[in-house]
Amino acid sequence: VVRHSPQRGALALGLMCAVLVMKPLVFGRLGGFYDDARRHFPFLEPALPLECTRTKEGPLVICLIKTAPHNVERRRKLRGNWGALRVHGVTVHRRFLCGRECFDNEELRREVEEEGDIIVIDFEDSYRNLTHKMVYGTLRWPATLCPAADFIVQLDDDVRVNVSNVVQYLSCPSTYPDCTETTSIEALAQTSFVAGRIVTGVEPFRANSKWAVTYDEWPGHTYPSYPEGKVIILSQRSVQDLYPVALKTDFFWIDDVYLGILTENTDTKLY
Repeated sequence: VVRHSPQRGALALGLMCAVLVMKPLVFGRLGGFYDDARRHFPFLEPALPLECTRTKEGPLVICLIKTAPHNVERRRKLRGNWGALRVHGVTVHRRFLCGRECFDNEELRREVEEEGDIIVIDFEDSYRNLTHKMVYGTLRWPATLCPAADFIVQLDDDVRVNVSNVVQYLSCPSTYPDCTETTSIEALAQTSFVAGRIVTGVEPFRANSKWAVTYDEWPGHTYPSYPEGKVIILSQRSVQDLYPVALKTDFFWIDDVYLGILTENTDTKLY
């Protein structure tokens, strides 16, 4: 059962809208999974844009794209569509998130070195490890290596977004698309929120399949509200708030739901 929360304004990303969720606090599932040295996954290649390490000119948005090592053609098409952009005075960079397998063979290693846009993290790149990619890529990378980024846009490598619409949304999130009221993107970045297609009341899938969740993994009847993972926007304040909580929170392999768990344990708002 999925109930969509009341809509405040379309986000116009094709698969995504901006919605406001009233979030009751649920159980915390605190366990410290990532606070264990055995589960510290270093960056093998951080692929930092120059704006992360020097004084930037205006707001900075980083699009972090979850990709599998073998999706070479998808990455090639995305590079052909857009790279570093400057839209309405906002600098937008694209980076891919990949596990250690992106260093596995000569072709992939050459792509990493020549393109300079793949963040490689030292864990096995697999479906069950997407939460690692979210915690270390979407949260830890901007929180610790690129705090100059005002916003992070996490997306899958089979999704196409209108970057101009994203930038416009960030300038008027409460009144988009009419934008009768605007705000400073850099000021908005200091508020803790996550925007996406928010779902609530979702029940775990118990049937026998690759998506099945056991009662040991999730004993509850429903998940907390969470943003579906095709396109998610996070403010810099939110990644600063969520990453430390992730270090103290028990692991759950569905990354969208895990992000919902983290927001329940912080003051981060879901839109």
